[in-house]
Amino acid sequence: MNNLIKNRTIIKYILTLQSSYSAIIPYFILLSTLILINFLLLHFKLLDYPILKSLINALEEGSSIVITISISYFFAIRLKVCKIIAILLSIATMFSILYFNTQSSEIALPHYFSILSIINPVISTFWLYLLTPLLLLHLHESDENKHVYRFFNYIFVFILSYFATVGSYLLLKEGVELLTDLLSSLDSSLPAMPQLIHYLIRDLTIQFYWFLGIHGSHTVNTFFGKEILTDFIFPNLTYGEFNRLFVIMGGAGAGIAMLIASLILLKD
Repeated sequence: MNNLIKNRTIIKYILTLQSSYSAIIPYFILLSTLILINFLLLHFKLLDYPILKSLINALEEGSSIVITISISYFFAIRLKVCKIIAILLSIATMFSILYFNTQSSEIALPHYFSILSIINPVISTFWLYLLTPLLLLHLHESDENKHVYRFFNYIFVFILSYFATVGSYLLLKEGVELLTDLLSSLDSSLPAMPQLIHYLIRDLTIQFYWFLGIHGSHTVNTFFGKEILTDFIFPNLTYGEFNRLFVIMGGAGAGIAMLIASLILLKD
């Protein structure tokens, strides 16, 4: 752990992910405000406004694109590649991967944080970073032909980065399917892991992400899902309710703890 903290490269990428999360806070505050307004209107039976519901649904569907744009933008800054090309590449690969998953022209965008919206922009921007020195044409730009030459400079890098990202996904998908089949065949011969161990691993992973300064709950829910939160750990008490009541410290608790710590420090 000490080596991890001292590794500046890892810290830089963690800070980049933090920045991308922080940049989209206004979007989700706006979405939360609209949801609250709609809830109050319905609760007090003041107004049933279908347009507001449609607007909320549209913003929820667009949240994955917002996350993708933010992550690709900040990673492009970190890796010093063209930001608009990185954003276009991450969006193009995202839609392509969704198409390969559904095999339909009607693509359903994932709401909020998903594995695709977090991992895809990172991988696509890294491919852009790796291929830019090899394929960039380095054409001289002037004020008159700046945009035209920029197009020709990046067109080959963009296309090959696209195929590299989508190809990486398809290979990874095949590998995961093979691993899943292997684990399924071994599942009957292995003893079942107690459910409490699953809970413990999940909570420790959340706290580890928070230690790195990354939103633990969102990230873990993205990779492991929320189904476990509805399981009953005790009669009439689900794991999610137990977590909220006895495990997770919210903003109010953190604020009170900070005040107490400050008072103790001032007394010393």
